[in-house]
Amino acid sequence: MWLFIHRPFEVWPVLATIRLERLYMISTILAWLGSGRFRWKSSGLVYAYISFAFGVIVCWIFSSWFSSVSSQILVEDYMKIIIFFIILVTAIQSERELRHILLGFLGINALYMLHSFREYLCGRHTYRMGIARMIGVDTSLGDPNSFAASVLYSLAFVTLIGVIIPGRKGRVLMFGYVGISVTCVFLTGSRSALVGLIVWATLMSLNVKRKLRWIVLMALLGPLCWSLLPPDHQIRFYTLIDPSVGPASAQESAESRAEGFHLGQKLFAESPLTGCGPGAWIPATGSPVESHNLYGQVMGEMGLIGVVTFSAIVFLMVSYVLSIRSLRPHPVPGTNPDFLRALAVAIGHALILLLVLGWAGHNLFRFTWLWYGAFLILARDLARKQSEIEVSHEGDSHNEWDAVDREQFDPKFWVPR
Repeated sequence: MWLFIHRPFEVWPVLATIRLERLYMISTILAWLGSGRFRWKSSGLVYAYISFAFGVIVCWIFSSWFSSVSSQILVEDYMKIIIFFIILVTAIQSERELRHILLGFLGINALYMLHSFREYLCGRHTYRMGIARMIGVDTSLGDPNSFAASVLYSLAFVTLIGVIIPGRKGRVLMFGYVGISVTCVFLTGSRSALVGLIVWATLMSLNVKRKLRWIVLMALLGPLCWSLLPPDHQIRFYTLIDPSVGPASAQESAESRAEGFHLGQKLFAESPLTGCGPGAWIPATGSPVESHNLYGQVMGEMGLIGVVTFSAIVFLMVSYVLSIRSLRPHPVPGTNPDFLRALAVAIGHALILLLVLGWAGHNLFRFTWLWYGAFLILARDLARKQSEIEVSHEGDSHNEWDAVDREQFDPKFWVPR
């Protein structure tokens, strides 16, 4: 996960010469095969992801841009993520292991944000749309919009810190994580990420117990954060309301999101079954940039195959979240929150953010979809097993109590003194 998110071989190019990620992945696969921990989970969501991956290959094979470098790299990278997805789903066997994975995931994201923030303070940024915008330390997803999206997708899991590490220490870490995340989002100048941040705060207000306290806190912190922003960043975000206050390029950038959707419809009409092929957006449309729109991307690059398989993934993720919530009811007041239920809620929030930010970003082939799906598959499997154990224990307790009742109240066991 650290190699996927932080990508040290892109930060320090000397590491790229030894292919660190390839060596580590080969070692991981060998350790996985030799560990004897392979447990296949027959899950509808697993098959949905496999179907989507198969669809990626089919659409690529039938693409007119089959031999383009961008398509080959995208398909190759996606297949690597699929392998890691399978390892993750089949190797984790307990809630304790899943907790460690989630804590490691959040720790890696925190390190990634802190490193990027340090580089920003040292003068590393990109000047775009009239402002100096913060970027990630990597190159693959270091673009201001991509970096801000990565921050938001991980922010949905921040409540798990308090669940995994209860008490004051967990609360301090949780507030610290929120603080660095909000700082990074503001400094990127990403307007779509600002919308996502508002969506996240709204979702949190619906989920927290002390809703009034949360609303008051947001009402106080919002103006404070705004006042701390540089004036050029304030103007940048204000263009969401009044485009005329910013440069013309800001308005063109916003309109390009809708243009990506319309181009996706055009590509779908030209090749309704398989689209133009994954990673073939630029050569197929002649556009200088990618789609910047999830819905246009899935229609245009994968056609009907992509629409059906991707819709199945989203539908099953929603159903799994609801299933876990039904299996793990609200905890008794005064007790610690249930980890699996909290994880399901977090993934539900992340899914909403992925779909909302999908209007302004082409996130179809992000590793985020596969990792969060793996977390959800593991959580549902563990929730079902724990529920079955609890039901069987309740049955045993009832049988023991029934035996005691019969012995106490059955006339043949009752002898008067």
